[in-house]
Amino acid sequence: MAGDHTNHEIPGSGATTLQAAVAEIRRLQVKMAEIDKEKTEKAAAGAAEDEIIEFQPLSQVLWDAKVPDNFKTLHLPSFDGKTDPLEHRMVVGTQTAIIGAAEHLKCKLLSGTLKDTALRWYMNLPNNSIGSFKDFSRKFIHQFSGSKHMKVTATSLFAIRHNHSEPLREYLARFSEATIKVSNPN
Repeated sequence: MAGDHTNHEIPGSGATTLQAAVAEIRRLQVKMAEIDKEKTEKAAAGAAEDEIIEFQPLSQVLWDAKVPDNFKTLHLPSFDGKTDPLEHRMVVGTQTAIIGAAEHLKCKLLSGTLKDTALRWYMNLPNNSIGSFKDFSRKFIHQFSGSKHMKVTATSLFAIRHNHSEPLREYLARFSEATIKVSNPN
């Protein structure tokens, strides 16, 4: 019969062979779908990684500038956002001035000292938003100005009292530390 599309058993093969072939095709389709999904996930992860690498708050000019071949890494303290940003900027500025660091190197070194809250702040800055060390310093100090040390006046030293149970040596050390913090000792 010419138009008959009913399933006929092939002699010697049986319906079970046809069912096995269909099952194998379905298994292979599932396997191909898993492979496609895995490839898509890997591509997405790679794209996200590329995006992270390409994102940079430093301007392209600062970022692309070469670090000298003879440069030896400085031992700079890290900054987590909890200490005085002016003090940290002073340490980084002094160390980079000693070695005669170029603008791009100062920016890279300062950004390399950031961790925790400070690093998260830096990572959230707009792409290419820092054009110079002065610009970076200004943004940095402004952001963490709440952590700056309060100015101590000479009059506030009168409030420092010796506790009865405190050894005299500890009191003098505490008083001495406070006098160092006085902003205008005269």
